[in-house]
Amino acid sequence: MTVTIFAVYYGFHRCQRADALLYGPSHTADLNWGTGMPQQTTDIQNGKYRQRRRGVRVNSRVPVAIEWTQPDSTTRRQEAHTRVIGPYGCLVVLPQDLALEQRIQITNLVNQNKVAAVVVWKGNYRPEGWELGIELQNPRMDFWGLELV
Repeated sequence: MTVTIFAVYYGFHRCQRADALLYGPSHTADLNWGTGMPQQTTDIQNGKYRQRRRGVRVNSRVPVAIEWTQPDSTTRRQEAHTRVIGPYGCLVVLPQDLALEQRIQITNLVNQNKVAAVVVWKGNYRPEGWELGIELQNPRMDFWGLELV
């Protein structure tokens, strides 16, 4: 038996690439094509269940620094903050517009942890900046300084 739970993630409900943050790079998110919202699927067999989600998500405003290389080979750095964090990604608000698939380095300014990352979703422009979905590449589980398992 399969039970489908509709999940609403602030800022991710319109994205086509939320699968990378919600389920990881090796999974594809099922979409409810009527609403375009990601679905979380749980298989229940013989009293056991399996969730495809890779970790919890929490609303958290964490100051971060984003570094990336421009097409002219110059390195840029911009400070920003997160809105949502998880063990494998985050939703960040950045004044600078970045392209999808842009490779970046993100630094948690609270504990100075650094990790390589990639932009997997681009949301709306807000007065404080662009909403960007960031997938962390091989993150340490204590990157955010919280236990998010």
